[in-house]
Amino acid sequence: MITIIFGFAFLSIADLYYNTLNGNMLNDFFLIFFWWVLVCGLGTVFLPLTLRLFGKFFDRGYAFSKIIAILVVSYLVWLWGSLKILPFTPQTIWLAIGLAAGANFYLFRKNQKEIKKEIKNNWKIFAFEESLFFLALLFWAYIRGFQPNIQGLEKFMDYGFINSILRSRFFPPADMWLAGKTINYYYFGHLVTAVLTKLSGIDSAITYNLMIASLFAFCFTAAFCLGGNLVFTLTKKKKLVVLSGIFSAFLLNLGGNLHSLYWWLKNKNFSTYWYPDATRFIVQKFGAADNTIHEFPIYSSVVADLHGHFLNLPFVLLFLALLLTTIFHRKITLPLCCLVALLLGCFYMTNTWDFPIYFLV
Repeated sequence: MITIIFGFAFLSIADLYYNTLNGNMLNDFFLIFFWWVLVCGLGTVFLPLTLRLFGKFFDRGYAFSKIIAILVVSYLVWLWGSLKILPFTPQTIWLAIGLAAGANFYLFRKNQKEIKKEIKNNWKIFAFEESLFFLALLFWAYIRGFQPNIQGLEKFMDYGFINSILRSRFFPPADMWLAGKTINYYYFGHLVTAVLTKLSGIDSAITYNLMIASLFAFCFTAAFCLGGNLVFTLTKKKKLVVLSGIFSAFLLNLGGNLHSLYWWLKNKNFSTYWYPDATRFIVQKFGAADNTIHEFPIYSSVVADLHGHFLNLPFVLLFLALLLTTIFHRKITLPLCCLVALLLGCFYMTNTWDFPIYFLV
């Protein structure tokens, strides 16, 4: 709560300063800062639940508090809107946050001593992961700043879905191309973007790129957490665990495959190299034009299409973390079962093809 109050106060002063100087760069930075404070505040609300779920993790799963927050809040908003109970408004979003805050406050009061002890003992790793998230968010927002326009490829479709959701009072949202019909597509990831857009009050033309940067940051910190905790099972040396987490984060978010090396060995130059070929070189039939698509995160971040498979990445990493914490605890708890069930359902609504994969997992 202190973070949120400080953030809003700082933003107000900074915005006044920006309006006086009329500087676009300052405006961009403070929009990013405001977005970060908002997402950070949501994560703080869900910290008690996160600490309970990931009590055996070296970092107590802090990186996943934000992902759990946007998942639960967006699902509640979607559920009420789909059942025509409450319209899609900022008030409805705040109600969902309030209910979630109440449930987490109950967990806090019930386990007050343990949670306070966890925060006291782990505040340094919490601060470190929060710094990683902010720097990753700022870095990819900077990269998107070189080409922030929402045009080309399928950005228009994703942007249209988000705006159609923002204009809808109930769900499913109206189809922007077929009058009188609703969107016949898995749109939950776009709804998450719309929820954060409506909550922040920032224009969707800006939040589209902020969401791209957020996905990069979510995946960076989630990979840090997962990679670090896998090494944590082998050694308790904090430096090695942290370095392993950072290596995992860079590998997941910035790594690709060996196609470029293969191309160089075969052609001895890069003059005719086309980077999308690295995601489409598995052929079903030799000479066929339509190859198997196997995109990796950095490709999605660079191309900046807000597709379901990209929007679902943070939820997939959360799912894997829940499986890992099950191994650590050697038992299945009710909150964990509920969250896994919620994730599987949201996989179907966010990127349907992920559902059968992780259902079998």
